[in-house]
Amino acid sequence: MDSNGNNMTNVTASLSASTIKGPNWTFTPSFTLFVQLSAFINNGVMLFLFAGNAALITPFTVYILNLFASNFIVSLFFYSVELINELYSAWWLGYTMCTMYQYTSWVLTGSMCIAHGTIALNRLWAVTFPVSYRRHHKKRFALAVIATLWISLHIIVIPGLVLDALWYRLPMETNGCNINTDAPQAWLWFAQLVIMDSPVVIVIAVYPIICYKAVQRNRTRVRPAGEAGTKMTSRRQWAPSTVSASVRSNMEASASVRAGGERQVEYRMLCYRFPRPGNGHGFLALTLMTSTVLLCYCPANVYFTLYIVFNMDVPGMFSKVMIVYELAAVLDPIWFMLSLSSLRAAFRRTFVPCH
Repeated sequence: MDSNGNNMTNVTASLSASTIKGPNWTFTPSFTLFVQLSAFINNGVMLFLFAGNAALITPFTVYILNLFASNFIVSLFFYSVELINELYSAWWLGYTMCTMYQYTSWVLTGSMCIAHGTIALNRLWAVTFPVSYRRHHKKRFALAVIATLWISLHIIVIPGLVLDALWYRLPMETNGCNINTDAPQAWLWFAQLVIMDSPVVIVIAVYPIICYKAVQRNRTRVRPAGEAGTKMTSRRQWAPSTVSASVRSNMEASASVRAGGERQVEYRMLCYRFPRPGNGHGFLALTLMTSTVLLCYCPANVYFTLYIVFNMDVPGMFSKVMIVYELAAVLDPIWFMLSLSSLRAAFRRTFVPCH
């Protein structure tokens, strides 16, 4: 019995070694590497801006900072192991690394989904109860919410990972590093619906409400007297006496006297003085974020919900939905950079040289 068992072990080991082929640089791992590098750079730049500009950190941007941090950590840990898994035909990184891979795939990628839902709920609070929002929503409150969500995320995920690692994990030689979807099934259903699906549903459900509130607010907004219909009646000459204070503050004047005694004033543009951090377009940011959720998260969440909850595997869909899913970590910092003036100002102050 022992000799037969040893022979079977040796055969399995030899077969496993022979079936591990790679690295195979097909489209999928190449795209994952592109996403990893892009997400690492884009989100790293955003974190660098927040670290160097303390004024950027407001009660609202704390949630955005949390999203950038989640994307950055995913690019470091999850995509690194995901890339190796895609390059080789079989899992060869060992049992412990498989557990770590499952942790990153649930906790870290789940934190990205939850971060989007948290931003949407924050905007809903701001437009629905503005007085309460201004009174109670402080940095300390935002940090407490984020800490609570991270702790709750670990409380949900870790028990299932422990059960899978100790009892339910299938042989990695044949199944790879995948959680057994048959057990613990109740935990898988709960984790998929709460961690992955609920934030997406929240973002999609909240957006029409915020749109309605934005339209309602624009209709009731009273324009200052004399603002409408004001036109320029004459063309001012661009001279030192007529230059606006905002423009003059960003110029350097130098005077020189010509031969005839005429005084000539020259202006040299200095670094533009950007608006104070905190100015931005929260509605535009939410619109772009919602588009990312619809395009990137929805297809993957629908696929995994059908697979985990209803045991329905749509052929050929896994690779397609994962491609668009991975793009979210790349697009998030771009959208918020385009929509928030404070981030654009900090970016230009930091990376655009002054002349």
